[in-house]
Amino acid sequence: MNQELVRCPLTGRENVRKVADLDIERIISDYRKLGIDVEDDLRAAGGIEIYACLETGYRFFSPQSLAGNAAFYEQLQQAYSGYYREDKWEYRRALRYLTSGESLLDVGCGSGAFVHLAKQAGLKAEGLEYNELAVQKGRSQRLTIHHEDLHQWAADHASQYDVVSSFQVLEHIADVRSFVQSNLKLLRPGGKLVIGVPNSNPYIFGFHLYDPLNLPPHHMGLWNARALEGLGQEFNLDPIKIEIQPMDEWKNWYLLKRESLRSTHPKLAKMMGWVPRPIYKSLVMCMSPFFEGRTVLAVFQKPAQEF
Repeated sequence: MNQELVRCPLTGRENVRKVADLDIERIISDYRKLGIDVEDDLRAAGGIEIYACLETGYRFFSPQSLAGNAAFYEQLQQAYSGYYREDKWEYRRALRYLTSGESLLDVGCGSGAFVHLAKQAGLKAEGLEYNELAVQKGRSQRLTIHHEDLHQWAADHASQYDVVSSFQVLEHIADVRSFVQSNLKLLRPGGKLVIGVPNSNPYIFGFHLYDPLNLPPHHMGLWNARALEGLGQEFNLDPIKIEIQPMDEWKNWYLLKRESLRSTHPKLAKMMGWVPRPIYKSLVMCMSPFFEGRTVLAVFQKPAQEF
């Protein structure tokens, strides 16, 4: 691919550099093991690369046309009964920054887990979701979930909400800039934008580059705290809080680290395999304050006045 033609989906500018070329055959094979066929779409791309935005630190996959469609996500939901989780660390943390009585729209709400929690906390909460199976499940629980296009909803409901949230959504989006713009359009001046994304610094990205669920067509971007800070700066938002989930997956962290060392330091990886579980669990637990967990949460405030 011609790097001169690659633009950062967050800024729209060409100030990027390529950081990796990916093996399409391996990605196709790994998805097939999960019971998901992505062969036609990935082969049509000709190649998959990772670029980094030099201004914001946001890393993204190219070409962006690989983003999964509604049919892909319905297939994924059927393959994983727990794809839409009922409770997450970032849900509980986000509620700390919200106030009873505020109006909230959760974009990409799935079957409405956060909508439900926000209603319990006293917010006037509703959701927006394009996966019809998830919408039906949420509505069966008497939640208000709109099966509508985000950009059209933003055009019809500008400045209507005190809070607009999205959890584990932004990493799936190809056109990040227009997604954020529509979210901000929905917010009243002074409203809060809440974003939760997988932390790819380096829990997933550093240890397991070929995790299929962190690759196209599932994910189109690799986020971390720095990239979210860059997002806030790009859109002139006031940061209220950016925080990282504490690392609490000791066994998974250890196994991923060991696997990542097999190709670079095979002797060290072999030695790690000899360490009994109680010992490595204790060691990793002691060191966990120095490791970043799986999720990053950012809470921003939209300026009260546009400049």
